[in-house]
Amino acid sequence: MRKDVASKAMPDFRKPAFRDTLALLVDKHLDLASAYLTTLTALTLGLECEFIRAADGSADQGFTGLKEFPLPVFYKVSSGPESDYFWGSVSTTRWDPKMAMLTRSKVMTRNTLAAAGIQTAFGGLATAKKMVVLDEMAKVGISRVLVKPNHGSRARGIMANITLAEARAHIEAHPDEQFVAEQYIVGTEYRIFTVGGDFCECYAKLRDHVVGNGRKPVAQLLKEKMLSQLSNPDSRAHAKRNKSKAQYLVDAGMPPDYVPKLGEFVWLTDDLIPKSRNGLYEAPQVSDQIKQLTREICTCLNADSVAIDLIDRGEEGSYILEINAKPGYSGMCFPANAPWNLRLPEAMLRNSLPNHKDNVRRVKSYNFLKLLEAYRSQSNIPSFFAKDFVEFE
Repeated sequence: MRKDVASKAMPDFRKPAFRDTLALLVDKHLDLASAYLTTLTALTLGLECEFIRAADGSADQGFTGLKEFPLPVFYKVSSGPESDYFWGSVSTTRWDPKMAMLTRSKVMTRNTLAAAGIQTAFGGLATAKKMVVLDEMAKVGISRVLVKPNHGSRARGIMANITLAEARAHIEAHPDEQFVAEQYIVGTEYRIFTVGGDFCECYAKLRDHVVGNGRKPVAQLLKEKMLSQLSNPDSRAHAKRNKSKAQYLVDAGMPPDYVPKLGEFVWLTDDLIPKSRNGLYEAPQVSDQIKQLTREICTCLNADSVAIDLIDRGEEGSYILEINAKPGYSGMCFPANAPWNLRLPEAMLRNSLPNHKDNVRRVKSYNFLKLLEAYRSQSNIPSFFAKDFVEFE
């Protein structure tokens, strides 16, 4: 059982100072959001945090390729003589640079996992000049596919459940890009976070939706969801830009006074790509088989703390979609269906600093935006300490 100390002393993120800061960072740059949450957790546990401008080859293992960081996303966390370096959400001294480079390519990751006997969706690399993989899928009877950029994240540029002809046309329309074309698989999609090479946290990724309770009409459920998303720092910025799904329901022929049955899902979009912001916390329900699979993946890739996207098909097993070596995790800390928490960043910190003795301090304010401004405007200063921008209760 992992410790969960910081969550009990977590600031109230319903307050605008905390909510709006994180909402802005999530919308601006996920590495900033991760740095904010990780250092907030570290400060709560009594750790020291120093944001460092110049990249140190020994600290980041040369993987970043940066001489200096333009934003405060690279930082040192210390407990007495014990310390570790982080870039966004991950320890740079605990990742394998080869693993980080490998996972930049979805095709290379897929091939490595498949060679180790780990199940992945049928597919491969496709370009406008070479679409052999589409021909191979046609030969084995695959008719519906998913196409996504070979290098990409946050579900951008993905087309799901399309025909082989539609996939071919899409790839031909982008002659300068590389794509992964794979069998479209229906199942429960999970994002799993590992720490120390083992299962840590998980949520199920879903399309935008509301769930019926047998009493409230869909219009009321939709209004309540919007208010909930606006109060949640992880989904706030997106909700403000997408103020209403009511028109989609009208176009779909669903009257606003329709009362969904208890547990009935009402989808609010035609987009078939599950999104993290619609995720539901699922860690307690995840099977032992999936947990064992995550350990096998970490062993195969020599991975410590990563995010694994997979589709579970029950008795048929799970299909690995991709691995993210430096994931954002604000959605894991602020789920729509469970208490907000700091469990994941705390687990990462304890993984790096196992001998730390807690000195829990409740953070009253953390002016990360002022730190960000100082970091940008005072380029002659090599580092900034988080404690100079925080007030404790």
